[in-house]
Amino acid sequence: MTAIKSRRYNHSIVVVMHWHHIENAPFDRELELAVIDSDGVHSLIFPCRRVLGGWIISTSGAALKIRPTHWREWSTSVLPYAKTYH
Repeated sequence: MTAIKSRRYNHSIVVVMHWHHIENAPFDRELELAVIDSDGVHSLIFPCRRVLGGWIISTSGAALKIRPTHWREWSTSVLPYAKTYH
């Protein structure tokens, strides 16, 4: 289950979702992917889907050429800067 926090920013609620390990990623759903290493969180700015044999970019169907380490639900309602920090 994804842990979610919220806080107010300029009269809006900003939702911050936590990352899950990539091994637990569901298939055939739009997800936000990231590589988390000693330099921090490096999240992709486009939705991806897990398919048999790897990952694809949802909008183009192209194969993803990186190895993500973490995932969370893709949400277009979350502000971009809020999705990066948690």
